[in-house]
Amino acid sequence: MINIIVILILTVVIGLPIAYLVRAKKNGIACVGCGASGTCKGSCHDEPSKSLHDLYYDK
Repeated sequence: MINIIVILILTVVIGLPIAYLVRAKKNGIACVGCGASGTCKGSCHDEPSKSLHDLYYDK
């Protein structure tokens, strides 16, 4: 019985974020985790990202 409860909890914990991502992509949001609130055209991440070393030590 405990195994069934654990499996159900894991299914919900994994299934809900996947359902959110699928629903967001169907609504046309290009970058789901982007802070542009759905107005991102998908090109805001074209620049290569800097490493943590570059951010803190290149001043």
